[in-house]
Amino acid sequence: MSITFPQALCVPGLCAVCRQWGRERICGECLARYAAPQPRCRRCALEVPAGTALCGACLTDPPPFERALAALDYGFPWADLITRFKFHDGLDLAGAFAQRIVAAQAADPHAIPRPELLLPVPLSAERIRERGYNQA
Repeated sequence: MSITFPQALCVPGLCAVCRQWGRERICGECLARYAAPQPRCRRCALEVPAGTALCGACLTDPPPFERALAALDYGFPWADLITRFKFHDGLDLAGAFAQRIVAAQAADPHAIPRPELLLPVPLSAERIRERGYNQA
């Protein structure tokens, strides 16, 4: 499932990663290169070898939660883009991140059903004043 907009609203812009012109905030080439689906531990969502259900850490000392979903690894280029989104008014990246989360959930054969409601963790009044918005 992807988030789509009427063609009239899709104005060409620069890919946030490679800076090439296109209609998506992150172009298809960059998604293929940096967001390819990875096999992940069913419990903590860390990358595991193909065919492995749980990582060693979750087998020996399971965390206090049952499932996690990771849309991307926190590395190049995503770490910089997440920092830009959270701390530098990079709200133009919100749709691209939402698409990655939806794609990760759809690609996970063991995914829990999509929630009916997501609630952000509220920021303190001080942090909202500092940032100017709540990125959640």
